Amino acid sequence: MTVADLVFELHLPKARVLRTLKGMESRGFLTLEPSGEKTFVRLIRLDYQFVGRQVTQRRRLKTTGRKEGKSDDYEGPMFG
Repeated sequence: MTVADLVFELHLPKARVLRTLKGMESRGFLTLEPSGEKTFVRLIRLDYQFVGRQVTQRRRLKTTGRKEGKSDDYEGPMFG
């Protein structure tokens, strides 16, 4: 996979992706291999997986306006 592929898939600025990849390279997770115009990303360690971003309770409330698990079809005790 190339850095350009990651930028396209993640919808993030190239500078941010490169900064993160260089940090991961310094920790020994991957290597960046420049080849002509492209830079390839090669994983060194295969004992981890990416799980995506975690959505916090605060962000969930901000975007949806309600807590998780609350139902919109609550009719109250009168209809129970």
